[in-house]
Amino acid sequence: LGVVLQRPDGQILSANPAAERMLGLSVAQMRGVTSVDPRWRAVHDDGSPFPGEIHPAMVALATGEPVLNVVMGVHNPQRDDLTWIRVNALPFRADATGGMQGVYAVFEDITARRRAEHEQRRLHRALRVLSDANLALFHAEDEQVFLHEVCRLAVEAGGYLMAWVGICLLYTSPSPRDPSLD
Repeated sequence: LGVVLQRPDGQILSANPAAERMLGLSVAQMRGVTSVDPRWRAVHDDGSPFPGEIHPAMVALATGEPVLNVVMGVHNPQRDDLTWIRVNALPFRADATGGMQGVYAVFEDITARRRAEHEQRRLHRALRVLSDANLALFHAEDEQVFLHEVCRLAVEAGGYLMAWVGICLLYTSPSPRDPSLD
């Protein structure tokens, strides 16, 4: 688990080695940076921008309440790619006045899980199109209608941007080849 400690104003004070690996930055590079900094290039699960003001750590600091299980993608400069994390932000009060002392952002890397889920959805979609195409073949009245239906299924049911069906005619010799001719 990655752990980042942030001050009441959101500035990062410290991070553990797991956080450094997941975020692609050293503690020295993170120190003094806040979750609002646009260099994080964070995104929501749907790919839309994830403003720093609604980062779980910033919300926990503003409300004094924990913010749990928020999924976000954060740009990792070492890999020049997104690291997908599930974040829990836990504010803490350590002084006698009850004032906010900071927040711990604890997160796990869910990148591999997201990729596996994406691949599973892609394969399921392809299987659904194949199954629907088999049904269309069973009901087809002619080849042209069938091919049109397969393309329609690929786009509408499969979610593909476009579909094209080609017919490949293959002719093979009716008798075995003589290997000595090779």
